[in-house]
Amino acid sequence: MSNKISEYTKSCVIHAWLMGKSRKSIASEFQIGEGTVSKIKDQLSNMIGSYDAISLRELALGLKKA
Repeated sequence: MSNKISEYTKSCVIHAWLMGKSRKSIASEFQIGEGTVSKIKDQLSNMIGSYDAISLRELALGLKKA
């Protein structure tokens, strides 16, 4: 039986992914499966496009380093 992930948690997962955290550490932090993290990331990619999702992550990581 699967539990519905709240929009807040999805937003937190996306934020953590954008900040460069690994799928494993995100799953551990939010007590969800690694597959769920991938699914949330894939939903973002489908919504805005894979290229844009990757570009956003690279931008966020670059800003974090600056």
